[in-house]
Amino acid sequence: MTVTRPIRAQALAALLLAGAMATAAWAAKSKKSYTPNPPRYVPPRIDRSLYGPPTAAPSSVIRRVRPMGSAPNEWRKAPFFVIQTELSPATLYRCTTDYLAFFTHMKDHGLGGPTHAAYATAGTPRVVEAGSEMNGAAMSECWVLVWFAGAEGWNDWDSPWVVFLQKRPRSIRFDAEGLVFRFDGPAGLAVLMPLYGTYRPPQEGREFLDAHGLPSKNVRPWEWLQRLPDDVVRRIRYWANVSREFPIYCEDSFSVDRDRDAVTIRHRFQWATIEDEWNTPPLKLAPLSPVLALASMDGKFPVTYSRPVANPGMFTPYGPYMGIERADEYNATFYVLRYVHETEASDPPDTDADPVVAGALERLRETARRKFPSADRYDHDHGGMTNFCWSVQGDQWYAKGLPYYDDETRERALASLAKYFHEDVVVGDRFTEREFPKDSGRTYLLLEGPGIGSWGVLGDAGKFSTNLLETLWCYAHFTGDWDLPKKRWDLVRKLFCTPAETTWATFGRGSIAELGDEAAPCLAFARLAWKVGDMDSYGYGCYMFARELVHHWVKQRGAAYFRLHQPWHTMEFMPEEVYLTNLWGDTAGWQIDGPAYPAETAERQYANRWVRFHNEDVARFYRNALAEDVRKEMDLLTERWDPKRRATNDSHILPSLVQLRSLLLDESPPDLARLATPEEFRGPPSGVIASCMAVLRAGRPKRLERLIPKAGSSPEVAGLERENAGPNVCLTQSVLHYVAPDQKTPGGTIIWPHVTWWTPERGRRWSFGQVVPDP
Repeated sequence: MTVTRPIRAQALAALLLAGAMATAAWAAKSKKSYTPNPPRYVPPRIDRSLYGPPTAAPSSVIRRVRPMGSAPNEWRKAPFFVIQTELSPATLYRCTTDYLAFFTHMKDHGLGGPTHAAYATAGTPRVVEAGSEMNGAAMSECWVLVWFAGAEGWNDWDSPWVVFLQKRPRSIRFDAEGLVFRFDGPAGLAVLMPLYGTYRPPQEGREFLDAHGLPSKNVRPWEWLQRLPDDVVRRIRYWANVSREFPIYCEDSFSVDRDRDAVTIRHRFQWATIEDEWNTPPLKLAPLSPVLALASMDGKFPVTYSRPVANPGMFTPYGPYMGIERADEYNATFYVLRYVHETEASDPPDTDADPVVAGALERLRETARRKFPSADRYDHDHGGMTNFCWSVQGDQWYAKGLPYYDDETRERALASLAKYFHEDVVVGDRFTEREFPKDSGRTYLLLEGPGIGSWGVLGDAGKFSTNLLETLWCYAHFTGDWDLPKKRWDLVRKLFCTPAETTWATFGRGSIAELGDEAAPCLAFARLAWKVGDMDSYGYGCYMFARELVHHWVKQRGAAYFRLHQPWHTMEFMPEEVYLTNLWGDTAGWQIDGPAYPAETAERQYANRWVRFHNEDVARFYRNALAEDVRKEMDLLTERWDPKRRATNDSHILPSLVQLRSLLLDESPPDLARLATPEEFRGPPSGVIASCMAVLRAGRPKRLERLIPKAGSSPEVAGLERENAGPNVCLTQSVLHYVAPDQKTPGGTIIWPHVTWWTPERGRRWSFGQVVPDP
């Protein structure tokens, strides 16, 4: 039998010679005993790399869509202006009138207004009920707190909010119509913020966490009616300091350091500084993306920061709001690029050590012979080209399997795959070109097909075109046909949609439940770019890979954080087994479900978590960093999934349990055989080959092969800002436009900000009333 390592660009004669040499090496290895656990890992040679040194220099400057300082400043001159930003849990208002009202018109939405307020006079907080007199001129600090204890419609939970003022009010009216400030001159700048973010403290007698045996947050607003607790006052004063430096822009840059296999992201902030009449000391809090903060909470994710990170306990729908105090900028260095720069080598398995390994090799070869009966054609899976967007997701396995085919099959497969990829895959008319965002001048290529659309944006079609990059890398790497991506690089580059749908708050791409669709395409894009000589795209792929690994981490460990901050969107209790799935915008944030939560749902997205998960190097990250977490989940799935999923591998959708447990747990061939033997493997040919290769990789010591050289680094250049203007608008509040008749202008209308939260009920939002600058 003949087995070769991954095929490069050699002539076929050299290929067959390499095959004969590998056969001898395999025969020598077969005499050694097989030890299934633990697997042996052979580190890569760092003094050599398969892809060779860089063939071009990276750019020292990459243009930003909106450079720092170029953001419009019209708001500083407007008579009334609102800034809501994902960079802050607060919203900034600029008002030139002498009147400013909050929490108005709440009864229009079936809710009562705030019932209690607190503010400081002579340095001491004072609590009042709605309808009571408040002495604005006597305010000794810049803040007023309100909450909704016992308010109409607030049956289960409360939400304390704070208004931080710039100017001392002449008077304050606090009643059922809202909180109204009048000033001797322009109101100036005001900041509105939910004191605990989107955490919902209980109403009296409705202690949700206590009732379900979870640790209490000890936030009980009904106990504040006589006196604010000291910890609440400290919290308000802290955020009063922070509110004086309001972040309005984040400059995002990165650099790649191959010596350390690391990428460093630098965030530098621009602020709106508020000097108030109480001389409140300002405190800059340079924020982390809440998703990154969530990954950083236990200190085990492979990232370090240039300065200590502060956690002020602010809950958001995306994760905790944390930051670096007294800083305009910070660096976050991610030590994750070894998963890009190294790959698991396709060395021969030891077929004499276990009959399961020999059986897997024979089943793989038999399947490949049937798949590639002729060199001059390619037989499509899944119904032909009408289902191309689906079938191509699994076609990578035909390239990955090349080192294990017999010589004749390999020769036919090389020709067949070349015809397929050159004529059917990397061709312009296979895709839909889409400008995104509209009028931006930036275009992407989308892979649409049955059930996969874009709906005027990028959508699932953008996800599938990005996924194609992994299939293309597998083809180029295992066949040695690097001319194809090099000659068609302008097309290939437009398939990379991940950054276009990434924001500061999401950190990685939003609206993806499938783990296989996240980091792996970024890894493939970086490797393709290096090999074709596009060093800027190589760095960009590495940078996005680090961001996407953050999503992998929090999807494995982040649900506990949200369980401890219940209730979450509804009053339904969230049990222990739940998972973060999709990440939506607005104040919806992370979508969470599980086997029993929520009780009623159209689709349980957690069931899609492991769809298209087939990358050996992303799996290596799981084994190194999340081994116990993923073992627990795999054991649950092994018990829960339909038994056919043990052997059935729909390579374009859901892998077999044999494949998942091999990749994620490094289980031995005998362990995998207890799930299913090679003759039991089912699925399309690509799926059968994938399951067979899961056994083959288990039947050999693991060796890592260095693809990209260790030495070298890149200049610091623009990150997301090369595609995204940012920042986006929503974090803990969503300000909508409320249109009402203008009483002063017959037939006219006015538009006032309406502060809301997203709810799962279609067409309904939770209202915190309007902000009105005119009586």
